[in-house]
Amino acid sequence: LPVIVTDQGGPKESIIPNVTGLIVEGKNVNDLLAAMIILLDDGDMRKQMGKSGRENTEKQTFESTFNQTWEIYSDLYSPFGC
Repeated sequence: LPVIVTDQGGPKESIIPNVTGLIVEGKNVNDLLAAMIILLDDGDMRKQMGKSGRENTEKQTFESTFNQTWEIYSDLYSPFGC
């Protein structure tokens, strides 16, 4: 299933906006309702987002996350500044 998350906190960093789910303004009931209606009304979008969400989540392993973090720090703290 696709997800709906708010723009506050960490969950928004786990999705790809409009690909694996929707991001709504925090504490905005109307924004949440609109997102729910969009997903309820568009079955094809809902199915595609759900499929993309599952594929994206399956790629987010501990090893891949560690390697991405390692690359960031390696680039930042390279002894040659490159």
